[in-house]
Formats: sequence, C-alpha cells, structure tokens
Amino acid sequence: MKDKDLQLNMFTGEVDIISPTAKGVKYCNSCKKDLPVEMFGFWWSASYGKEKRNGSCKECMKVNNALIKKLKFNAPPKPDECDCCGITINELKRRGDNREYGGFQLDHDHETGTFRGWIDHLCNQGIGKLGDNLEGVCRAALYLSKNDVNVIIEILNKLKKK
Repeated sequence: MKDKDLQLNMFTGEVDIISPTAKGVKYCNSCKKDLPVEMFGFWWSASYGKEKRNGSCKECMKVNNALIKKLKFNAPPKPDECDCCGITINELKRRGDNREYGGFQLDHDHETGTFRGWIDHLCNQGIGKLGDNLEGVCRAALYLSKNDVNVIIEILNKLKKK
C-alpha cells in the first residue's frame, strides 16, 4: 500500500485506509473510461486554489504527448497563416490571444494519429469541442443554417473558390 493511501485520524490516532476513489471518479475524454480522480494530472493553468484536472488521464496524456512529439518532428514547417481559418501570426498578436499567439498548434486526427495541419488556438479548441471530427462540424453547420443544406453548400462553394 502506498503512503498516499493512508491517513492519520487526528482524533483516534489510528491510521485510516483511503479508497482510491475517495475523491470520486472522472471521465477520461481519451480512453472513454470512468477513473479515480487521482489518475488525472492537474490542469497547467489551475489557479485561485481550485483543483482543476486534465480532461484525459495521465496515461492517455503520456501517449498523446509522445505522439505529438513524433508528429512535430516529421511535420512540415509552420505556415504563415492558420491552415483552418487563415489568420496570420501578426493578426493573432494584434487580437491579444495569450495562448500560443506566437505560433500555431499542431492539429492531428485523434482516431488515426495522423498530422492534419498547423492551426491557431481558437480553431483547435473549436474543432475539439465539436468532437474533433467532420460530423460534429456538420452538425454545427446544420444548426447555424437552420437545417438549410443549400446555405451550407453556397458557403462551401465560396470557400472553395478562395
């Protein structure tokens, strides 16, 4: 048994055994499992004494970080603008994006582990929050167009010409 699994009871002087799920469970966005909270690292920007944990467990984070390191090594050079929205580095700096405004983030397909492109923080977050797949983006497009596929096709044709 590990030391962190033991706790001294101040009133009785006895040692209590702490369950691995004493702090509860959390869902891992990567492996899709409910795991003890302790299996999740602290979020890097947690502040004000709040306990914020990563969305992926430590093991999934380790695997993902190794994949990103490998993909960065083999990826093409960073472009002058976001591969998704076209914003430039100077525009990022001007809007004051304080996360990665000096560069773009590596985007990869979480299913296949393949490189997709270099995108800015907001595009990366947006795509991720929509499920990191085309289906999620299409669902959002249908919602915004009030299910009018013709509006979507019209916009796609305009974008294709650019």
